[in-house]
Amino acid sequence: MNPFSKKSLLSIFFSFVFVYFNPSIGEHLYLVSLNHFTHKLSFVSFKMMLSKLVLFAFIAYSMAIQITNPTTFEQWKTGEDHTITWNFVNTDKDIVGIYLSNYFRYPPFTKFLATVSVSDGSYTTDTTNWPTGGGYRINIGNPKHDEEIYAQSEEFILTAPGA
Repeated sequence: MNPFSKKSLLSIFFSFVFVYFNPSIGEHLYLVSLNHFTHKLSFVSFKMMLSKLVLFAFIAYSMAIQITNPTTFEQWKTGEDHTITWNFVNTDKDIVGIYLSNYFRYPPFTKFLATVSVSDGSYTTDTTNWPTGGGYRINIGNPKHDEEIYAQSEEFILTAPGA
């Protein structure tokens, strides 16, 4: 099988890949995917393959919902209205659920906020009676299954109204 066929590249791309160097065999790198499909590559061909994988990852990343607000460590005072914003492409799901989550606390916390059309690009929420603290994120995902996440914001902080 050609190690650079589309099927083998996708097999490597969509599985966990280990890269290691075996000096006893010579100047070769080995890629081992979870299905134990192994390729012996020279450093030159490894660089070419790596650049293709990076390109595929970038394309996949750029074709998804991206939450733009809240930003990293932004502080939101509870009891006020705040706007969640996101970018999207026309291949994203039409209807999504918005959730507030915090997986750093125990037990993990998830609160359903709303079901919206992804083409809206924003949603304003009332934060009255929200908990306070750090490590919170906004998740956009399946409106019926909170564990199916399409996009996740950076961590932000919820503070008390008078803080």
